[in-house]
Amino acid sequence: MTLPREFRNRIASHNGHAITAAGLCLLGSWLSWSLAYALVVGLTLGFLTAIHGEEVAAGTLLFLLPRWIHPAVIACAALLLLWGAIDRRLRRFRPVSDRPIVGWHLPGEFLLTPARLTFGIWDHLGAVIRLNQTEKSDAFALLRHIYQERKCSRSSLGAHFEEIRRLPKLLEALQLVGWVDLLRHDEEWCYMIPGTEEEAVAALMDEGGKEKEKE
Repeated sequence: MTLPREFRNRIASHNGHAITAAGLCLLGSWLSWSLAYALVVGLTLGFLTAIHGEEVAAGTLLFLLPRWIHPAVIACAALLLLWGAIDRRLRRFRPVSDRPIVGWHLPGEFLLTPARLTFGIWDHLGAVIRLNQTEKSDAFALLRHIYQERKCSRSSLGAHFEEIRRLPKLLEALQLVGWVDLLRHDEEWCYMIPGTEEEAVAALMDEGGKEKEKE
């Protein structure tokens, strides 16, 4: 089955954006962790300078940092990662807050930046769509079915498609590119085409029909 060009391009564009975002998170994570390390070491040197005075200023004790400094840095990093993991878990399905920009939450937001950027690397890499040619054809057929039915419950999709084990992967791919949304309707969760994508999906179906006629 020949897939519409827009279908293939949309998936490729999404994957390109996800990989780029992962790369930016990697760079930001490295910079933020380096800044945090420099800050801890700088504060330690400042503390030693306050105690020993000119000896540190002259450089005689500059490389004689206490042995606990690096274990302490590692422990702080581990605590930040744990805090970031808990915060990420709690905010997973929570909408963006509309509280004022300036507030007491800012120190916590600043401290969590390295951990959030680190988790962001794996989140963006996890959002890369990995479908072979057969799975892409199945995903397009699934999109067509949802478009024709207007809304489909998970149970009805399981009854319609024989490869039920592939269904979550295909639905996730369609959701990631924005062609399908999961909404609550009549006490049941249904997959639907978002209103903002109806025209694009309709054009995609027309293009797919033309490709099928050529075959």
